[in-house]
Amino acid sequence: MFLQSLHLKNFRTFEKIETTFYPGINLITGENGAGKTTLLEAIYYLALTKSFREHQDKFSVASGKSFFDVEGYFKREKNIFSLRLFYSAEDGKRAFYNKNKVNQFSEIIGMIPVVILSLDDMDILYGYSSVRRKWLDILLSQLDMHYLKDLKHYKKTLAHKNRLLSRYDIGYAEVDNWNIQLAAYGASIIKKRNTLIEDFNKKIAEIYIKISGKKENIAISYRPSLEDKEDLSSQLYDKLKNSFENEKAKGATFIGPHRDEILFLKDEKPIKKFGSVGENKTFLISLKILEKIKIKQMKDVSPFLLLDDIFGELDNNRVHNFFDLVENDSQTFITTTNYHRMSEMLALNFHHYNIANGEIRYEKALC
Repeated sequence: MFLQSLHLKNFRTFEKIETTFYPGINLITGENGAGKTTLLEAIYYLALTKSFREHQDKFSVASGKSFFDVEGYFKREKNIFSLRLFYSAEDGKRAFYNKNKVNQFSEIIGMIPVVILSLDDMDILYGYSSVRRKWLDILLSQLDMHYLKDLKHYKKTLAHKNRLLSRYDIGYAEVDNWNIQLAAYGASIIKKRNTLIEDFNKKIAEIYIKISGKKENIAISYRPSLEDKEDLSSQLYDKLKNSFENEKAKGATFIGPHRDEILFLKDEKPIKKFGSVGENKTFLISLKILEKIKIKQMKDVSPFLLLDDIFGELDNNRVHNFFDLVENDSQTFITTTNYHRMSEMLALNFHHYNIANGEIRYEKALC
């Protein structure tokens, strides 16, 4: 599967552009602020109906405009289909598949799976627990529509319950039904998170060695609210019930997958504290390669790779090792300000686009 063409209107720095892309590697160059990352953001929007840069869609609307419109045409085997995302402050956000409006965004999430790797992704290692949970949720939502539905139901149920807990006169009977639902959805989420992490742990050390050339004792530790892996729903329900007085006092729910922790370890210690910057970057790249492998395994299609100016601080050996590991079976979009370095590494095996003055132009590769 690959993105044949992309059409943008009033999307950040782009007033209106239409461009075609090719299978394989598409190298995007331009000065800082030209719109390279914006191009990747548009593809990400079509995949997940949201930005990887902002929490609110309004910030992706071009200055002085009232809406943005992003549309892509994709080819999988002999079939061509389109995805479109429209947003305005007046009408909100709407998604379309083959020109037809979809009722729920979940209908298209996972249709064109993506793996993104940017400097901001270092927050997965260094940031708060919520960032790691979000990383895991995005990946699992692309892999499993049932996970996405359970996650949506869980968040909605949690919000209802927390609103009740904000009342000083609340009694347990009023939240019991919400706890039953949280236990059911939460158990499903925890089980699938744990299964994925167990699978990743079988492979991450091997991938890490292939990138860095160094053998390290590294692993991922998933630490849910529950100790026992059996009968998760009953365990979670009992914990929620026993925590009611504390929840009532604080006006919030503190037990469940929304509070789980994911740790990245080197020698059984957090790598963010005990590893070098280079080791943390190598760990992150290993995670992203695992994402790609898992998506291809479960979806029978290679995800789009969105690589946003990430190779500037990596030595040439690690960059070469990365491309050796990801194989050449994904449509890949790489942004960079250093055309000559990347062109030397990629040889002639890429298509080059340059962005300047709000326009994108296909250029002949000069190696």
